[in-house]
Formats: sequence, C-alpha cells, structure tokens
Amino acid sequence: MIGSLAAAEIRKICQQHDLPVTDAFALFESQVTWVELQIDTARLRATKTTPSEFSKQIGDLIFDCKAGYTIHRLVMVGDDIDVYSGKDVVWAFSTRYRPGLDVIFYEDVRGFPLVP
Repeated sequence: MIGSLAAAEIRKICQQHDLPVTDAFALFESQVTWVELQIDTARLRATKTTPSEFSKQIGDLIFDCKAGYTIHRLVMVGDDIDVYSGKDVVWAFSTRYRPGLDVIFYEDVRGFPLVP
C-alpha cells in the first residue's frame, strides 16, 4: 500500500479514532514517503492537548499499522494548507516547522526497506 492509498487509509484510521484529521495526501514530490495530514485546528484546540501529545498520539497510531509501513514522515498542517498542493505543503513546512521541537522519531518501527 503506497502513496494515495496509504494516505486514504491513514485518514480513515485517524477519523475512526475521532482525531481532527480532515484530509490526507501523499505528495509525489516526496516520492510518496510523506503523508500530509490536514488538521481541523478548531477541533484540535477544543481537545486542549499539547502539540507534542497530539503528534505522538497520531504517530503511535499510524506507525503501528500496515498503512504506515511505507510512510517515513507525517506532516501535519492546518486547515489553511491544501494537502494536495506541493507548493503549499513545502511553504508550510519551511515556515512553520521547528526542527528539534516539532519532530518525534520512532526508532522501534519497521521502515520500508526500499527507501533509505
């Protein structure tokens, strides 16, 4: 399961767990190893969870399922970003991502062997 199929399954899994994910897509620019998740920011604020708690909740869920096997990075963006636009996603990643603060590494999960 790769790319768009994995993204669709990941969106479904998140929504089944009542997470505020409205859409998901695997951009071709990332060689479909990233899945961009569009987050309903109003619903997220209502949960009163911290960004790191929310990120860990999604990561724990996705990287422990078959759909997450080929995915190397989950990129969560607000509802103002079009997950189908590489330009929008790269802009959001470049301007909003804070290395060291906005990343969680999962060392104990299987990675897709064809991607270094």
